[in-house]
Amino acid sequence: MSRLIRRLTSLTNLTPVGNKRGQIATLLILATVVLLIFTMVTLNLGNVAINSTGVSNAADSGALYLVSQLSTKSRQLYEGLGNTTEKCQKTGWASFVLAIVVAIIAVVISIVSFGVGSPLALMAIGAVAGAAGGAMGGAIAGTGVAQGALTGACIGAAIGGIGAGIASIAGATTSVSAGAGTGAGAGTGGTAVGTTGAGVSAGGGGVATGAGATYTTTTGGLLGIGGTTSAPIAVTAGGVIPAGATIVSGTATIIPMAATAAWTGVALGALSVAAAGYNQSVAQSIPGAVAEQFTKMLNKMIESDRIRESVFMQALQLVVDDPTKSYDSPDSNINGDTLEYVPDFQIWLYNRFRIIGSVTDLIDPEPVVYDFLNNYAWQFENVCKLANEGGDYWQYVSGAAAYVGQPGPLERQDYKWVSTPAPTPEDPSATEYVAQVGRDGHIVELLRGLRNAGHTVSFWNPGPTPAQMNDWGLQCNGDVCIDPPIALGYDELDDMADNLLEMGDFITALRAQPMNDTIEAWRGWSFFFYDEYDTSNPATYLVRSEKYAQELGDWITELETLRAGLPACLFGGPAGDTVLNPPCQFGGGGSIDSDIDDEFYNAYYDLGGMQYEMQSFHGAIQGFFTALFPTVEESAYEQICVPPDELNPAGKSCGGKNPVRYEWKDSRGDHEVTVKAVFNVPRLRTYKTGNWFSGKVCVQLLYGAENTQVIVSRWDSSKGMGALGTWNPFGGRVTKAARAYYSYNKQAQLVN
Repeated sequence: MSRLIRRLTSLTNLTPVGNKRGQIATLLILATVVLLIFTMVTLNLGNVAINSTGVSNAADSGALYLVSQLSTKSRQLYEGLGNTTEKCQKTGWASFVLAIVVAIIAVVISIVSFGVGSPLALMAIGAVAGAAGGAMGGAIAGTGVAQGALTGACIGAAIGGIGAGIASIAGATTSVSAGAGTGAGAGTGGTAVGTTGAGVSAGGGGVATGAGATYTTTTGGLLGIGGTTSAPIAVTAGGVIPAGATIVSGTATIIPMAATAAWTGVALGALSVAAAGYNQSVAQSIPGAVAEQFTKMLNKMIESDRIRESVFMQALQLVVDDPTKSYDSPDSNINGDTLEYVPDFQIWLYNRFRIIGSVTDLIDPEPVVYDFLNNYAWQFENVCKLANEGGDYWQYVSGAAAYVGQPGPLERQDYKWVSTPAPTPEDPSATEYVAQVGRDGHIVELLRGLRNAGHTVSFWNPGPTPAQMNDWGLQCNGDVCIDPPIALGYDELDDMADNLLEMGDFITALRAQPMNDTIEAWRGWSFFFYDEYDTSNPATYLVRSEKYAQELGDWITELETLRAGLPACLFGGPAGDTVLNPPCQFGGGGSIDSDIDDEFYNAYYDLGGMQYEMQSFHGAIQGFFTALFPTVEESAYEQICVPPDELNPAGKSCGGKNPVRYEWKDSRGDHEVTVKAVFNVPRLRTYKTGNWFSGKVCVQLLYGAENTQVIVSRWDSSKGMGALGTWNPFGGRVTKAARAYYSYNKQAQLVN
């Protein structure tokens, strides 16, 4: 039996009878085939593991990079509001608003002019400018120069402390002392070993250190984006991070040495370190010069696009392994050579950024803002003063020369706010608004005459008196006031007049700042006029001007209905020009007294003129700020970003807006990577309650603390490899989601 088994399993069965040559070669061939099959199985299993790990790392890296940017922005706004999420002030709020606006202007201008210096220096700049703006606002609004200056100095110092972060986000040169975007230090004697991560040059974050702190880097631990080094670099506090640097490998340890150190710089810097730790393949896929170019392109985008696209770039670089190259026809590395071969992914990313940036490249904000401030805002400022004062402001109304010196359209005898001296020992030049007796303009003159004859309207009632308005104002407690005294006659016309007074005061104060600086920092005040995220925000001048235009139109309609119901005028008297039955109508107007003057015509002239001005200003805000906040059409994201080639005959699409999709084909089959970022950009929102005198104007931090999510998915097709089996037989899609939480009050972390 054993002899039979040996005969059946003998290698001689594989060769001709009696010829034993080649037996070892045959065995080796069989063994090699088996080995290759096992190798293929191992590679397939390894490929699944590598893809799963890569996708997971990309999701975590993208989430960390996203949350580092959002938490920096949230903390900046939180500190700018005086370490609160909502800042409100009642009448005289120009002091509060101007303090914020002027401080932002000063810090932005100092960064643009001189670069980023010490956070303490920027805090001083912000404090001085905030004090100046607050004092000016206090003088205009009647709350006092000293009080306004104190408020402004506090707010200005807070904004100055975050100035370095503004520069970092804007792509300015970043210094160690302010790299985190908050101006906070890592503490006296603190030491950071390693790197700040790839986000520093791009405005993604960083680590801020205090006096005596140092950075010690080693090979593979260089600060910034792009570039390498072979020697350690020590950067002392206040030193400039090398431009165009990147992290090649390694991690970093942050060691804060003082409990009093501001936490923000350390926390956000650590997040950037963590994100950069995943990013070892970046230097291999995108050279330093190209990364620097991409950073510049990102910084030209509007904020939401910049944050989204930077997260996409961060995540895609860790997953996409497209080996194909094409002619660099768009010159993505800006070296003038369009015939060199570069990776398709590099061309794709460049063209995607170019398409998004092309929308904003068409708009130079400076002439747009200058035109708005010096034409439309200036005209509306005069209209607001005309409505409440009349007099010489009638000269700014075309064809109204005869009315110069007359009351304003919304003036009324009942009361009028007048800025009067209110000196204090601390501020001898202080002023305040006091209600005094006014005079009737054409509109209230008509309404009062009609009411005396028994004809009332819904939008006006007599009163309140100056004494009642002043008593009402004294009942305010801080920024909380009781409801307007409607029972005493406070009505829609009073509310509109008072609110236009407030709007005119703000524009006056804004235009009183150095024009070049105000234009440079236009994002610091534009949200009062136009809310790019919520164009229906009722507190913005865009919506308020439209609301007032609608109300004026309704008043005209109501008056015309009343006029049409009056009897026809009967005339008599020696000259036949005495009205015998007022109020009555004749022609397209009418009279409310015995003279033949047409009071309806004058009132309609004022109402129609005010409505036209409201509509014009609304249109100006809509037109100018829509241009300043352009949007990229969804179809633009589906353009071809990489020209067709042999492997990809249809070219490569730009991949959509969010999620983004990158597809390619190679010898392994078809591939697709998608990345989706779920987030809201922290921002300030203004809202208003009550009227100018009793209500509050509030600036609120929205999305200051939220969960964010980055979802990365990769799909690879299967491909037959003949006798060796199938490459990637499992096929399918690998998806990983990373969630991160950030907050303005010291929290920023992965939560999945």
